[in-house]
Amino acid sequence: YDLFVWNPYVKYSIHQIPGHQAPLVAIEVLGSASNQVLSADTTGVMKTWDLGSSSYQCLQTIAVGDGFTLRTVLSVPLHRRIFAVGRTFVAYDYQNSGGSATQTDDQPIIKAVYHPRIRVFVTACAKHLRIWDAVTGA
Repeated sequence: YDLFVWNPYVKYSIHQIPGHQAPLVAIEVLGSASNQVLSADTTGVMKTWDLGSSSYQCLQTIAVGDGFTLRTVLSVPLHRRIFAVGRTFVAYDYQNSGGSATQTDDQPIIKAVYHPRIRVFVTACAKHLRIWDAVTGA
């Protein structure tokens, strides 16, 4: 399942972004001044994309959880928070300031764990929990 980037002045998509393995349920812009967009699919996979780069790079992939059927996503830019909504709510805080691509966080990592079944790394610091796709690095 792909995302399509459209230019409102032409009648066709200008770029196709592959990235999801299930139907999409939501696309959210992470603040009006941001070049970042979040996409979410029915299996609970959420991806953050950088639309400011010409390659439309995936910045991060988050799996909400096993058995979580995602219905929609709600972005609250004022509080920099994303809500994943199914039968329950799951809240994620985010920051869309320009970080370093070689640095995982702005604080020391306290714990890092690898999950072999879903092929992700989870890193935790004092303020953030981040999930990294072991295959793509996103």
